[in-house]
Amino acid sequence: MSNLRQNKRHDKGYTVIPNVVIRDNNLSATARFLLIFMLQLPETFNFSEQELANQTGEGLRSVQNALKELETYKYFHRVKDGNDTIYHVYEEPTEVGERHE
Repeated sequence: MSNLRQNKRHDKGYTVIPNVVIRDNNLSATARFLLIFMLQLPETFNFSEQELANQTGEGLRSVQNALKELETYKYFHRVKDGNDTIYHVYEEPTEVGERHE
């Protein structure tokens, strides 16, 4: 079972980057890159920090720091589901449980 949930409006072989991501001065270049990278992943991607590091060429510590940054600014959430963790990626800042259509 996949543990990555993307909350995006487009999925036709391209990734649309909302201006809010580009203009968000709170995000470092690494966090911005990682967000864009995660938004283009298939939902079948078995999420792990190490696999993100492998796929992007970023160091593990860099990926971990970028994910913390994305959590802080509400682009990324981890939700416990029993023994599993579901990872939610958003194209704009979103509170847990909030949905954008």
